[in-house]
Amino acid sequence: MPWKRSLNSLAMLMLMSSSIANAQSADSFKTAEYNEIGYNVLDAVNAASAYANGYTGKGVIVGVCDDPINFLVPEFDLKQNSEMINVAGAGVYNWANFTHGTHVAGVVAASKNGLGMHGIAFDAEIKGSTAGRIYYSDGSFESRKDLYVYYVQHPEIKVINNSWGTGCYLTNIDDNQAYELVQSGVLTPTGNPEWQDYLYNNTIQFREAVAHDKLLVWAAGNNGHTMASIENTSPVFDRSLSNNFITVTAGDAAALHRNKTGGFDADCNAIAIFSDLAQYREDCVLNAPGVAIGSANADFAAAGQMDVIRYGTSQAAPLVTGVGALVQQAFPYLGGKQIGDVLLSTANNQIVATDGFFINVQDDPGEGDNKSELKINIFVPPGGAALDIEKAFEKAYAENEDLFWGFYGIKLSDDKTNGKKSCTVNWMQMWKLMFLKMYRWRHCLDRA
Repeated sequence: MPWKRSLNSLAMLMLMSSSIANAQSADSFKTAEYNEIGYNVLDAVNAASAYANGYTGKGVIVGVCDDPINFLVPEFDLKQNSEMINVAGAGVYNWANFTHGTHVAGVVAASKNGLGMHGIAFDAEIKGSTAGRIYYSDGSFESRKDLYVYYVQHPEIKVINNSWGTGCYLTNIDDNQAYELVQSGVLTPTGNPEWQDYLYNNTIQFREAVAHDKLLVWAAGNNGHTMASIENTSPVFDRSLSNNFITVTAGDAAALHRNKTGGFDADCNAIAIFSDLAQYREDCVLNAPGVAIGSANADFAAAGQMDVIRYGTSQAAPLVTGVGALVQQAFPYLGGKQIGDVLLSTANNQIVATDGFFINVQDDPGEGDNKSELKINIFVPPGGAALDIEKAFEKAYAENEDLFWGFYGIKLSDDKTNGKKSCTVNWMQMWKLMFLKMYRWRHCLDRA
């Protein structure tokens, strides 16, 4: 039976800049098109300041591994060198079913053309690779073994976005012998549990990309685990990958408030309610907005709607990839690992947890008639004060009822979790407060 993967996205609800003079003010870039990607999204990463300094992604090509991308939608009409480098199946797509890749690509580099929104690196070009070789009607797919071949052959492509994954986690692995094998660094191509063969095949591709100094940016996943999906944790098994992998968790830009120190006061819902976190990869994680992100609609021609709203770490990862494109433009001599170092070392980690905690919902497969088993995870920063767990949940729910109810069917009532679904509440100490890093352009892009 083929191993299938599904994309990391929660789909709910749904002027060209050929050269920019440094004299332009940051505020001049804060147009309706700038804001259309989502409230506070580009402001949270100081994008306008980067644009005012002339950094728009011009001259940079990024890789996007995902669904097929529809470059015929108006959001990409200024692109001169963007294309799909391979196809899935026969290469003829029903764009109503293949919306994910186009949305992700738009977050990276949709054109600044006065229509809808624009991507964070709006002047960059995109080379898209389909993550799947064969796609199925439920959205899952069989992975291809030549995912990065084109990128390896083109040294100018240094940053590659990966908003896909299995939804498999280290905690799912219960074969002790196989776990010990990968822990000891032994990966063999055949005769292992299915997940290990899958991991082996992926690791071969990852090793090749890293050997050519590509930076692989990964969406963490959307099941509310303390760790990211197994693709993100590949460096746990093969440490040679560590320096070229960045895991991206999702945040809610509306819950971030710039303070007088240049950092953020962060409400309890600042970590997106659905976001996987990054246990075991804490030193290589960034957080970017992934709640209510507007971007290009692949089915624009049939639907007549320019942009659609999506939620997910799939939307957070391309923001980091786009910032990587701006860094590459600013420092064209840097390799992929060095671009990653810039992103990690210049991120804003001055975060004040104003409510004293953060919260997410862990969604695992249930048993019997229960389609999912829900756990509410409450994270307290190191040194944080003791919490009244019940009151903490009530506060988080009051501020984020639409997502608690809309995503999970959790409705607060007299017994606190009664509704369409039931859940349990977990309390845990946050091991490192690294999930809410944002970008400080002043430091990131100042030239020596």
